[in-house]
Amino acid sequence: MSNPDLAARKRLTKRTSALQRQETLIGYAFILPALIVFLVFVAFPFFASIGLSFTKWNFLGGWKKLKWVGLQNFANLAKDRRFGQAFANTFIYSIATVPTSILLALVLALTLLMVGCGSQTPDRFDLSQGQLECRTCRDPESSGIRVPVAPEMLEAMRYICLCGPKRLFAFRLGDGSMAALSSLTEGYLQTQLEHGFSALDFYKSLFAGPYDLGEKT
Repeated sequence: MSNPDLAARKRLTKRTSALQRQETLIGYAFILPALIVFLVFVAFPFFASIGLSFTKWNFLGGWKKLKWVGLQNFANLAKDRRFGQAFANTFIYSIATVPTSILLALVLALTLLMVGCGSQTPDRFDLSQGQLECRTCRDPESSGIRVPVAPEMLEAMRYICLCGPKRLFAFRLGDGSMAALSSLTEGYLQTQLEHGFSALDFYKSLFAGPYDLGEKT
């Protein structure tokens, strides 16, 4: 490699390193406010409470009244009947509340995905009623707006209702079905809230044309 090429490569490497350092500093600058809030209101109180648990201290007396007692506070806590009762109540509350809330959420999710006649293969979603319908239970005299629901859209809706929050968006749909599901969601919110979303309208105007929302019956 010639000297000019080597010098050019060194300059490029130095420039790249400088840009990477600049991006790193900018990234740290963005997270600095959140980091400060975390340290002041979460990390410091957490470790301070652990340290104070080994001391005897009256807040009104100031730091001069701070006295190290070791594990004495924990020993006194173990002898206190109220602590045992509070621990038992919290345990019972957790056992009773968590499974019940999960079961209730599951039942509600399944209810949302069931149609009036109990069919497992609905083909329409009523935006006004907020329910799935099939040909058997659909009211032909209803004036509501019904959106066609493809089978893969139905599977995506079931997944969204039943999955955990961390995997809410861990599914795939074709471009057409994804656009239809997005339009269904937006139409349902607009119908229930009775107003649109200006920011969303502006965002959609930057891309392709609108998807046909559904059929009015």
